Amino acid sequence: MDQVPLPFVVNQDYTYTEQDDKTIHVKSPAEALRKRQFTMHIVMNAGRGNNKCGYIDLVAKGKGLRITNAEKEAWDSRVQFFWQKNAWVDSIVMQELAKRFVGYKNKKFGEDHWVIMFCDNLAAHVDSDVKKSFGDGKVPLVFFPPAMTEVIQPIDAGYGRSTRCCIGNELDRWLMDTSNLENGKQT
Repeated sequence: MDQVPLPFVVNQDYTYTEQDDKTIHVKSPAEALRKRQFTMHIVMNAGRGNNKCGYIDLVAKGKGLRITNAEKEAWDSRVQFFWQKNAWVDSIVMQELAKRFVGYKNKKFGEDHWVIMFCDNLAAHVDSDVKKSFGDGKVPLVFFPPAMTEVIQPIDAGYGRSTRCCIGNELDRWLMDTSNLENGKQT
């Protein structure tokens, strides 16, 4: 498992306009939009067949109080949202993520099945309550050596970046559809 930051503006290299526009207005996103708005909590394994699994939970910036019902209805029900002031996976959020993973593991493999979870030394990972939640659920944590996460953490080394790129590419495709540009003007 690992956490990957996801800014609100994934790709800032292009300006979108309709093909027949005579004037193109280039607007740079506000500095606040360049910062982390979500953290993707990614869990994956290298299993085969039915043992292969993985999922992403999102930790969103804020308290989740000013979200419209229309926006909530558009969310994929398989993605769990957690709210945190800075969109960080702190010990409180990690405790909830641990409970969710243990529940997922129990449903998929059974309560007596042991799963080893590899992770880095994020303060939330080494928190004693978090380690206990995982351990009680038969998910012992194995920590990578400190200051080595970008070298040996498989999510940092590729899967997390690939996920960010896919999100950026999907956003680009969505924006290239001119009917979506009109939708964006309404929000």
